[in-house]
Amino acid sequence: MERELEEAGGYPQVDMKYMEDIEKYLQKRQQTLTSKNLQFHIANWLESRPS
Repeated sequence: MERELEEAGGYPQVDMKYMEDIEKYLQKRQQTLTSKNLQFHIANWLESRPS
């Protein structure tokens, strides 16, 4: 997963718990973790966080 996170742009502020949630979600939907779908989920997470 570290390689995918790197390819998605890093996002050092992403909580690893959230990353585990993304992995579980993708496994449930039988999708693989790619930098593209990881970037999408991280962007949604960052937008939903309180400022």
